[in-house]
Amino acid sequence: MPDCIVIGAGISGLWAGLQLLRAGRSVAILEARSRLGGRIRTASKADGLPCPVDLGASFVHGQLGNPLATILRDLRIELHHADDPGLMFESNGKPLDEETSGQLAASVFTTLFDRSRAEAQTGATVPSYTRSLADYLLDRKRSPLYDGLETEQLKRYATSMATSFDGWSGASLQDVSFRAWGEEHDYEGGDALVRYGYGQLIDVLKMAIQARGGEIHLNTQVTSVALSEDEDSVTVSSRNASSTTNASDLSAPFALVTVPLGVLKANRIRFEPTLPPRRLASIDRLGFGLLNKVVMSFPRVWWPKQGSWTMLLRDCDPDGRHPLSTRTIMFQSYASITESPVLVMYLGARAGEAIEQLSDEEAKQWAHGLLVDYLAPSVQGEIPQPERVIVTRWQSDEHALGSYTYTPVATEAQLNKGEDPATLLDYFELSKPLWEGRLGMAGEHTSQQHQASVHGALLSGQREARRIHLELAAAEDDLESKQDAVDELMPLRARELAIKPRL
Repeated sequence: MPDCIVIGAGISGLWAGLQLLRAGRSVAILEARSRLGGRIRTASKADGLPCPVDLGASFVHGQLGNPLATILRDLRIELHHADDPGLMFESNGKPLDEETSGQLAASVFTTLFDRSRAEAQTGATVPSYTRSLADYLLDRKRSPLYDGLETEQLKRYATSMATSFDGWSGASLQDVSFRAWGEEHDYEGGDALVRYGYGQLIDVLKMAIQARGGEIHLNTQVTSVALSEDEDSVTVSSRNASSTTNASDLSAPFALVTVPLGVLKANRIRFEPTLPPRRLASIDRLGFGLLNKVVMSFPRVWWPKQGSWTMLLRDCDPDGRHPLSTRTIMFQSYASITESPVLVMYLGARAGEAIEQLSDEEAKQWAHGLLVDYLAPSVQGEIPQPERVIVTRWQSDEHALGSYTYTPVATEAQLNKGEDPATLLDYFELSKPLWEGRLGMAGEHTSQQHQASVHGALLSGQREARRIHLELAAAEDDLESKQDAVDELMPLRARELAIKPRL
């Protein structure tokens, strides 16, 4: 019998498992997929791409004080700082001049990530639970988004650009709570892309877990988690993920559930006893957003190489129109990251949902058509068809059912019924252990300060590994010595491990 069963092999589950093993505990990790990583998946040459590209999580948000950034540096995993505004193209195929594009980018980025957060958290009035981010950001009369933009065209571009950042939370700006905007803790130092993909980190965690005797069971779909009658152990029932046969049970003193919020919302795992009403209410209240990508590999780099980003500006209002026809489209160029002929399109919220309704071929033709319409006048020669296209479909993925958590805006109808709005307390509720500590939950949705981030997921795994280790120590009457040594046993570092970029 292992000391702990970890359900889910995303970053929180793998990190928790490794830290428990470092502390001398035994661990079994159960994963429904045929691979590790969860919402981290790095495509590479085996997938027909010339370089590694993250299909899920890809950024490190903040470099200073971020333990994830420290771990990646310890492992010599390279980061690429991609915070330049890049190039902006109008529908006539002409790029905006540098001064205008800089002004537009500064207006959108500063308003969305600085001024709106400051107003929500430290403004003269506390925003109502029913006020959305769109209510503040897209208010033509009051929003600082439009300050200094002299023409109607630029203001429409600003609206379209701001709306396209729904990928940040995975939800339309109309669905995101303005009151909660900026509640999370941001590390300083800007954002960076993991140059050769987060798969490098998953690989090294796998090797470290197996080297310490940890068990990893792939294709293992957990169906139920039950507390024993004497309440001193937890039994996890599972089946082979590719069939309904080969059901099996595994018991341990502790179980840690790290599946995404989307899976919890869909009730894919049965808990016995049932989760308490407060826990179920928090699961129901929080939103689970969506960010999809369209990855296109070309025979050569034919587009302008300046900067990491290319934006195709739309000047039409987003309301009431098809989400793929009204938004500013953002492409990330791997020509400046790994010198590879790869473009990655980011599509959040409704646009992310819409792309999942297209076949891969339809998505390819739509994306290629956009590139031709906007960029053909600025490049020499014909724009080639992509040789390989990968469309992510995280909402359709039965083991994810979305991308990451956000705090939704409340409606007047909900408040009139006496229903509680979603708040930061819901993340705290999801982090609390149940069944006298036998059952824990980890993942970005359980982090009050760092939700919707890889470092938030990692820190939640650290939190639960520490708690479970100390619970076991208390049962062994060795709590005092173990408590003194727990930080040394479970360092948020990885200096003793080494890895080379996966090409």
